[in-house]
This record gives sequence, structure tokens and C-alpha cells, in this order.
Amino acid sequence: GGPPALPYLAPSCILDRLQSFLPQMAAANQKLLREMESGSAEQFDIENVDDAPRVIEMDVALVELDGSECSSEEETENSGSNSDSEDETQVTENNLKLPGHTKRKADIQVLRESAQETEYTSHI
Repeated sequence: GGPPALPYLAPSCILDRLQSFLPQMAAANQKLLREMESGSAEQFDIENVDDAPRVIEMDVALVELDGSECSSEEETENSGSNSDSEDETQVTENNLKLPGHTKRKADIQVLRESAQETEYTSHI
């Protein structure tokens, strides 16, 4: 009738590592805040990489979805305005698309069922 009963899963190694990492991250954030209060602003400027021995550079692109909602009234209002860029649109959660992220419904399939044990797999 209803959804299948999922078996109890033992704590994983990843969960243990995460639980030990989070307090370390909180402590590092507190230390950083104390250093920011006593240090100079240039020391914490992430765009100032002149003296950095190693730098990671990332290019990020925002792509408007083909089916983004834009009413004809908004287009009419924007066409008469004196904005710097007539192609500017407001980026919202509805028209933001990140590469590699697709929305799929979770699919749970029963693989094997016995009196002692039930195994499940989940495809997200």
C-alpha cells in the first residue's frame, strides 16, 4: 500500500568526518573574524592577488533560460527607458541555469526483497 520501509543505515565514515570538520570550520571562521577586526583591509581583499604565490581563477557565466517569463508590458516599459544597457534583465531563480544541473524526480526501485533483509537503491 504505502511507501516501502527503509532499513536503518549505520553511521557512515563521511558523516563522522563531517561532524568533526564543522566545529573546525566554525573555529576558523571565528579566528578570521578576530583577525579582520585587528588587521588591515588589504590583507583580506580576495581580489588583491599580486603577492599571492598561487591563485585559482574561475570564470562564471549566467545564462538566461529560453522559457524565462517576461511579459510584453515589461518589454514595452523597458524599451522607452534611458538605461545604460537595454539588454539588462534581472537575474532570478527562474531564469538562472547552471551547467550540469538538471531537475529530476527521485526514483526509488526495490532491487531485492526477502523476509530478513530489504535492499533499495535511489537515483536522484
